[in-house]
Amino acid sequence: MNTYYYIPNIWKDTPDIEDAYEIQSDHDILAVNGGYDEFELLWLVEDMAKDFFHNRDGWEIGNYWNGESRDFAVWDSDKNFVGIFEVVLEYEPTFSAWKKK
Repeated sequence: MNTYYYIPNIWKDTPDIEDAYEIQSDHDILAVNGGYDEFELLWLVEDMAKDFFHNRDGWEIGNYWNGESRDFAVWDSDKNFVGIFEVVLEYEPTFSAWKKK
């Protein structure tokens, strides 16, 4: 497991890792050529958005997303700044069932 860091809903031009949340992940974002693996990185950011939404009161702002993106600042496991990513909350249908009388 790797530890990564993120700040959802960037409000400053220069995000500070001291304000970041930690997340544990199996994603390995380091690429063979010394850069970052694009797909692993995007999957990690999606997991960060899920973590924020479900575990860090992100659901409170869920209604304000309404198809608009939010910016997430991301740091790798060595606390190197990776970049800022746009995240969109997508609609996921839910269903309820019950037995008819």
